[in-house]
Amino acid sequence: MKEIASGRNITLSDLVTAIDSERRQGNLSSVIRLFVLDFYRNQLADVRDGRHDAEGHRAVKAGAAIYHPPKTGS
Repeated sequence: MKEIASGRNITLSDLVTAIDSERRQGNLSSVIRLFVLDFYRNQLADVRDGRHDAEGHRAVKAGAAIYHPPKTGS
């Protein structure tokens, strides 16, 4: 989480607040785990696509989307 926050030039507290504010369901710890998983999954996809520099990583760019878990239910 510290690495992700640093890459976005925000504090860890601000990152957690942003994740929490976008949370639609579930507990915060689960949403944070999914956010981190999505961050590194995007980073890996960027490397596979030939974007090796940090600026090329979708998850590092300012304004990268906060993880939104799929809606469940009816």
